[in-house]
Amino acid sequence: MMKKYFEELSDSRQQGKIKYKLAEVAVMAIIAVTAGAEHWSERVIYCKSKQDILKKTYHLELENGIPTEDSEICNRCKSTGNCQC
Repeated sequence: MMKKYFEELSDSRQQGKIKYKLAEVAVMAIIAVTAGAEHWSERVIYCKSKQDILKKTYHLELENGIPTEDSEICNRCKSTGNCQC
């Protein structure tokens, strides 16, 4: 289970405002990038098309679905310069 490797990541977001689990976003990003998605919008499209597989194979809960490129987690990523959205 890939998700367990990311559950120990430090998450500095305010607990009451978290909509997407950091470990799940990390797993989705790795899977989408491995499949060829280069930008956040491509990652969103890919992950939406594979949502059932992400749940069944990778055991992601996806309680709030797939984060969009306008989500807080992507905006935080953009502000640090650590990803292309």
